[in-house]
Amino acid sequence: MDIFAQTAASLPEEFALVAIDGGGSKTECAVVNQDGIVLAVGIGGPSRLPYVSIDVAAASIREAVSSALSNIVLPAEIILAVCTHRIAESECLRGVLGEFLQCPIVRGTEADAAFGAAGIFQKHGVAHIGGTGVTTWGFVDGEQRVMVGGWGMFIGDEGGGFDISVQGLRAAMHALDGRGSHTKLLDYAAEHFGFSKDRESILASLLRVSERHIIASFAAFVISAAVEFDPAAVEIVNNAIKEQSSCIITAARSIFEKHESFPLVLHGSVASNDVIADGINRSVSAEFDNVQVFLPMHCPSVGLALFTLNKMLETAGRE
Repeated sequence: MDIFAQTAASLPEEFALVAIDGGGSKTECAVVNQDGIVLAVGIGGPSRLPYVSIDVAAASIREAVSSALSNIVLPAEIILAVCTHRIAESECLRGVLGEFLQCPIVRGTEADAAFGAAGIFQKHGVAHIGGTGVTTWGFVDGEQRVMVGGWGMFIGDEGGGFDISVQGLRAAMHALDGRGSHTKLLDYAAEHFGFSKDRESILASLLRVSERHIIASFAAFVISAAVEFDPAAVEIVNNAIKEQSSCIITAARSIFEKHESFPLVLHGSVASNDVIADGINRSVSAEFDNVQVFLPMHCPSVGLALFTLNKMLETAGRE
């Protein structure tokens, strides 16, 4: 019997679950009780290996967990398990969790977090994460049938926050060189990254902020510029919608028919942005006329906690 089954087989009447979602831009820690009530959420820095060092990841996890636990008073024995995905793969990071939590570690997935955040507790349909990077999964009756994207920032993640930001910065530098047309992105980049509009200042500033998650934070400014009809930003955002929609449509085509009804969960800061989500909805609906698009109701860590809780209660016969 695995750890999940052992834990679910002996559920007490009152308990709490901790869920940690470690991503490329931030780390979240959520605590929920047996009724699905959110007791606390803590936020830390990025913890996705290998984009940050093990020391940075450990510090981010400590920050998120300590922030969440400092807001509540719970006896240690009440916390039944901690659920996470990538963090569980590192012995060192499991040790960091052990500094705070003496309970079993239950392995979840990013797709669990995406479905749970949308209030869906059966993995059937398409789960699409468009945050710093981009990955899409397709499920049929709980079984993963396909995965598209997720190749990382060097050869993939097209349409994600990092990609949008790099394209935006490139357009800004082209405008400064005179190789491209005027764009608001140059002003937005100067404001966001704190540089003057000269080569030395820009190169020095970008060297200081070369981390993936900091570069990716510029995506929100690119999307804002697109809303303001900046031509360069509009082209970048339209391309992001096209790339993310392509991942979704490719995954869906492999498991669903054109007229078949299925849920599409959009998750992540970019994919759930109103502008991007609306574009994706239009593109995917043109291919699948009965797709049902869901946006997050909860943050990723809460989604992971609620999905795990629901699965445990179902296993224990306490739906």
